[in-house]
Amino acid sequence: MKIHLDENNIYVPDLAEKAQISYPDEGNESCFAIEKNSFWFNHRNDVIVQLMKKFPFEGNFADIGGGNGYQAGFIKQNFPEKEVFLIEPGYQGCLNATKYGLRNVYNIPFQDFDFFSNNIGAVGVFDVVEHIKDDVGFLSEISRHVKKGTYIFMTVPAYNLLWSDTDDHAGHFRRYTSKSIKSLAAKAGIGLAYNGYFMSYLTLPVFFARSLPYRIKGKRDNKVILENALKNHDSGSISKLSLKILNSLEMAALTNFKRIPFGGSCIAVFKT
Repeated sequence: MKIHLDENNIYVPDLAEKAQISYPDEGNESCFAIEKNSFWFNHRNDVIVQLMKKFPFEGNFADIGGGNGYQAGFIKQNFPEKEVFLIEPGYQGCLNATKYGLRNVYNIPFQDFDFFSNNIGAVGVFDVVEHIKDDVGFLSEISRHVKKGTYIFMTVPAYNLLWSDTDDHAGHFRRYTSKSIKSLAAKAGIGLAYNGYFMSYLTLPVFFARSLPYRIKGKRDNKVILENALKNHDSGSISKLSLKILNSLEMAALTNFKRIPFGGSCIAVFKT
């Protein structure tokens, strides 16, 4: 595929094709409105970077399906010596990423990105794989496009027990467990270097606040889901102190390379 740099400094195909993705049209804009002040997005960033430090890699980093580039920008801040590339199928997400100051923004399928010439030593798929119907094929295809020994860092939502209308609205196909991630790695033919959880303190609150009402009352209106998402990602001053303590405990565990045994999200590190 031939690509060019457009007027917004985004690399796009010469012949535009709309990507087919299981993700709501307003998804990137909704995230853009809450990311900076969201305890969830910021803690996820910290967890990702900590795992990247535990599994150092040569070369540059590519964030596949990286949305607005919020985590890509954070990774760049923490690894200034590396080039960070955002590969995002939604043009609005790419446009938002340029507002974060990202330079290497690609609005193309990852299959058309040149991982070798851009010296990619690790890739990220952060809350992406749950949107892919064929997750095994997706990871297998990534492994075929990168050099051997490349790390794949992945975060996904945990436990089908926590399924709610939020998952329906987001276009998720599944949630994961440590066991299902082991199976995913084996089926995709890639190594599993790390497999654990984070957001441990959210497991019960998500079940009682989202999953149980969903089972009893059914799906809420999409507008209500989005309004609740805005509220849930911001916290009051009392909650902020509690969350800061809880997040610091999780970070201490990860810093000491301890595996968190449960949580609202899974994190895994694969190696091709």
